[in-house]
Order: sequence, then structure tokens, then C-alpha cells
Amino acid sequence: PMVQQQQQPSLVLQALALITAITSTLSSSSLAAAQSCLPTDPMAVAARSVLIYGGRGALGAHCVQHFRSNNYTVVSVDLSANDQATANVVLDPKDSLETQSSKTLAAVEKA
Repeated sequence: PMVQQQQQPSLVLQALALITAITSTLSSSSLAAAQSCLPTDPMAVAARSVLIYGGRGALGAHCVQHFRSNNYTVVSVDLSANDQATANVVLDPKDSLETQSSKTLAAVEKA
């Protein structure tokens, strides 16, 4: 339990590094560099899960695929399901942001 708490912040920082690298430029070399900062040893982190908004889009689908290939539990949030994700939250664009948020939180709790 104590080890998990110490490792979680590093996961957040690694995910932020990946997001920053991807959003700053979409070149393949930047994506490869961002991916290299993620842990690949399955024993490195006890609880490995990630929530990806836009998990069905071009960039989100690649993120889902990458995290799943590295043994992460992946919850994809989008307007349609991503079959590679562990779990999906399919939102209706007609719903209010509050309703979408509630649906997302409920699905994450189940995953």
C-alpha cells in the first residue's frame, strides 16, 4: 500500500509528459520519445489504469493501444466505443456536461 502511493505521482507525471509531447507536436519521433518515458515493466506499478478522453479518435486510439500493450487497464471516453479498451464510456453529445460527467464517473467506478 505505501509503495503504491509513492508510485502513483510518477505515473501522473509520466502521463502528463506523454500528453504534453503529443499535443505539442504530432510527429512520430515526438510520440516515440513520449512513449519511451512510460514504464514497460509490469511489476513497476501495482495499479496501472488510465482514462483516455477521445479514445476512439486517431490520437486517442493510439494511446489506448499503447497503454493496453503495456498491461494497463484502459477506460476510453468518447462518442463511440473502442474495442481495444478495457472499458468504454460512450457519451451522447446531446447530454449536458454535468450528465456526461456523471456517466463518466459512474463508469470509472465500475471499471
